[in-house]
Amino acid sequence: MTQSMPDEAPEILDGPSLLPQKSWLGHPMALAAGGGAVVLLVIVVILFATGVFRSPGTISVHGTEIVIADPFNGQSVQEVYPDVADGTRVTVVNPAGTAIATGTLRTDPAGMERALKIAVSGTPLVPAADFASFVAEYDFTATVPAGLVRYGVRVGLGRHTAWFTEQQMRHGPELTLGSLGG
Repeated sequence: MTQSMPDEAPEILDGPSLLPQKSWLGHPMALAAGGGAVVLLVIVVILFATGVFRSPGTISVHGTEIVIADPFNGQSVQEVYPDVADGTRVTVVNPAGTAIATGTLRTDPAGMERALKIAVSGTPLVPAADFASFVAEYDFTATVPAGLVRYGVRVGLGRHTAWFTEQQMRHGPELTLGSLGG
């Protein structure tokens, strides 16, 4: 004879289960993933420590702008180029043309002598002092990110962008605006 079991609902316990619970931490895939993450972290730390992955850093740029007005037209540098003077903004752009740094032009009295010598190098009959109002040299500084393919430098209003390599930026870009021949 078989006994039948009554149709009763199973008893529900409101406390912690007495059956052992499986932790995901004990699962082989979880252990492999955790171990892999630790190995990856160690490799990245080693690569940074050895310099394989490093930020390219920055470049402190010290550039010059020589501005020349033709003395034979009777106008000084300030008259020909009123947008290029002490305090004029210098903008450095990345290859896409986005501004990455700014600086300002500053008159360089020692540079004026160099600029005058450049201006009169092809005109031996005219003394350098006669060109003083027709030549100006300015310095500027800016800090830019290293590692770009090229850097553009803009000075003044509506003027073109002069492009330089990273090496040229490190050695100090030299810009020239105008000439003795007009």
